[in-house]
Amino acid sequence: MEFIEGRDLSSLLRDGRPPRDQAVDIARQICAGLAAVHERNVLHRDLKPSNVMIDERGVARITDFGVAARLHEPGGARGREGTPLYMSPEQLAGEAASPQSDIYALGLVLYELFAGRRPHTGKTPAELRDARDRPLPPLGDVAPDIEAALDELTRRCLARDPAHRPGSVRAVADALPGGDRFRAAAAAAQARADRI
Repeated sequence: MEFIEGRDLSSLLRDGRPPRDQAVDIARQICAGLAAVHERNVLHRDLKPSNVMIDERGVARITDFGVAARLHEPGGARGREGTPLYMSPEQLAGEAASPQSDIYALGLVLYELFAGRRPHTGKTPAELRDARDRPLPPLGDVAPDIEAALDELTRRCLARDPAHRPGSVRAVADALPGGDRFRAAAAAAQARADRI
């Protein structure tokens, strides 16, 4: 992996919640990266703030593909590999991961990014299942500058049933304020990838 001068999102969030516009920009960049991963038929399976690096220019990069799996590879996306705190309900149950599993993890990252705190706590899969059965406080209650549309989008990503989550990461990005900027970020990411 290339050396990235900067900090991971987890350490950035320990300093406090970023302003709303910066959080939306980071969210958009994470979506662009995850969409590019999915377009290459890869599942990350361990998306979390500590696996998102923010460089000194504010550019977000998704890192740590150690448990990534090819989409549609027999048995390749099954099992409980990853970080339980950021796993989807189906991953915690030992079922096969899918793009919607990564979207669930994205929803957890978005909640943390917008709220400035983790949505759930727990150390074991059973504790996490119990925590996820309790309703999350609305983002607007935790962060008054976060509008209801961002709360709704985050909650859709966190739907227990994968069929009720957004159909793709691009759909999540399109629902973010300034969705057209996602296309620009995706084009810039593609241009960088083409140079490598």
